[in-house]
Amino acid sequence: MPPLDLDIAHVRAFVVAARELHFGRAAGKLFLSQQGLSKRIRRLETGLGVGLFVRSGGSVQLTDAGRRFLAHAGRLVETADAAVAASQPSAAAPLRVDVWGHVQRPLRLVRAVVDRDEDVAVEVSMRRSTGAALDALRRREIDAAFGNADDLDRPLPPDVEQRRVGGERMHVLAPTDHPLAAAAEVTPADLAGHPVWWPKDDAAPEVRRWVSRFAREHGLALEIHGHSLGPEHLVQIVAEAGDRISLYGAGWPVPPGAPVRVIPLVDPALLYPWSLLWAPANTHPLLPHLLAALGR
Repeated sequence: MPPLDLDIAHVRAFVVAARELHFGRAAGKLFLSQQGLSKRIRRLETGLGVGLFVRSGGSVQLTDAGRRFLAHAGRLVETADAAVAASQPSAAAPLRVDVWGHVQRPLRLVRAVVDRDEDVAVEVSMRRSTGAALDALRRREIDAAFGNADDLDRPLPPDVEQRRVGGERMHVLAPTDHPLAAAAEVTPADLAGHPVWWPKDDAAPEVRRWVSRFAREHGLALEIHGHSLGPEHLVQIVAEAGDRISLYGAGWPVPPGAPVRVIPLVDPALLYPWSLLWAPANTHPLLPHLLAALGR
């Protein structure tokens, strides 16, 4: 097959739509009409020769080809954005920070820093993998990254430092008709006999290690299979399964009317460990500002 020149605008439209699984929301994020978004995605599908989405009424799901294309497409868009940023004068370049995902605590931390200090210009990316963020950090595609350094499947590189910036409180996500749903709070011991489900296909290795460690320490049954394209999709899967529970961040949004409950997990509380990772050799003038602000 001859090389295919991909249009970044078409790839970006696909990536946003794949993460939202809703063409209306994706179009809004891209400042496009829904018709304009659909046209870009159709042109991409035509060029690739495969369908990327299954459209059924108001529902949108990725095809197998779409799921395989997504990880590479996301990196392609991030690389294109990094190339544009690198072409700008260095004095005006924002600090490039990977915040892992769009609902997790690192993005809220960065927003707080920017709100407090208007001189700190930040450009965020979301690789959803500490390993991928470390690779990008060492390639100088980004200046800093948030990730889970405790559960990596490899040692931290000697030219990268880390600083713990707190934990993200995790609760239990259960359908409203589940036996645990009526509880005001639950402990890990209460989860015995209720297997905890966690998606496999899109979870970074350090996330799977962390959730496996939690289950092992408390003697819980853990089921790692299937896939989820983000918290909203995870809520949908748990709601439709009926007998499935999972873990969910305390500050993560729940779609209005979703038949699920987010139940506080206590005694002990469960925290996902976040660290900031950076290369001391990086001389970006805003990096010390970020480190100082997080220290405060």
